[in-house]
Amino acid sequence: MSLESTPAPVAQQGNRRRVDVARLLSAICVGAVMGSVIGRLFALTPSLYAGDFTGVWRAAGQVIEGVNPYRTHTEHLPYPLGPLAYPLTAAIAALPLATLSAWLSAALFVGLSITALAYSLLGGPPFRLLAFGTPCFVMAMSVVQWSPLLTAAAVIPPLGIFVSCKPNLGLALFARRPSWWIVGGSAALVAVSLALIPTWPIEWLRNIRGMTYYKAPIAMPGGALLLLALLRWRDEDARMLFVLSMVPSNLFMYDQLPLFLIARSRRDMLLLFAGSWLVPVVGHFTVPEWVADEIAQQTYMRAPTVAFLFLPALYIILSRPSASARPDIVDRILNRRLAMTRHRRATQTKRTGV
Repeated sequence: MSLESTPAPVAQQGNRRRVDVARLLSAICVGAVMGSVIGRLFALTPSLYAGDFTGVWRAAGQVIEGVNPYRTHTEHLPYPLGPLAYPLTAAIAALPLATLSAWLSAALFVGLSITALAYSLLGGPPFRLLAFGTPCFVMAMSVVQWSPLLTAAAVIPPLGIFVSCKPNLGLALFARRPSWWIVGGSAALVAVSLALIPTWPIEWLRNIRGMTYYKAPIAMPGGALLLLALLRWRDEDARMLFVLSMVPSNLFMYDQLPLFLIARSRRDMLLLFAGSWLVPVVGHFTVPEWVADEIAQQTYMRAPTVAFLFLPALYIILSRPSASARPDIVDRILNRRLAMTRHRRATQTKRTGV
């Protein structure tokens, strides 16, 4: 059959497949490069072990050995992280990496997570790729955090099976877009974990109760304004923002990576991009010189994170039209002047043709 006689739908499907293959190969390349960078860095610096993934990696190894990771003292171990802060579901998900060396497990986890994130972002508007240039991404990658994988799960439904590995982000992603992948995957991981260690939920809650550096954004100065996200509850981004503002998290950039999914235009992304860079700059100048402890320094990042990331995200959600067909209370009250400005611009453009 000649090219001229090829039915249009068949040709379109062929083009779509080529685009999908190119998207997948590009994502694999990005993930491989980032994973190699982390692997090389951690291999040359053995004291880093697997970064923040160390606790989960160790717990997975202890599960294989039949040891309860919540009853293990880590103070004497290299790269101590204190009591295990993750649910046992994270250790179950990490079992395939448990027998590898620490640096290799970190490299593979970062590589696979960023491959998934790159694949998810490459399927959307090009401006979303700016997320790779934010401190949130750099921090998440360098300390080997779960947020890249879970941000990808917001776009790629099958990855929802991992949301129970970090429940504070997982709840926000479920509120954004509930799916059976999240429900089924979480149920399966919880069932397996309970079969192995039935008491782990109680012991896990006991561990995290003493971790005071986790704070809810709503408790920060100006954080109460985030309740306004409820006015746009039908908007999936508003639901995610509200839950993220209510659950305790480490307001040290990396857990805030999902906020960049809120951007639906270049203006939105540039606003969040600029805000993400203001956080470390302002945070640097607010940390007193006498504060040397790293965890204590992180506390001075909380207010800038809320001011320059959460509140701009709220502004983006409230300043765009309602997700429903009819104007809501935000459109009628808060966006009235904005709507008039848009109308004037549209009329001027129509008249001038510019």
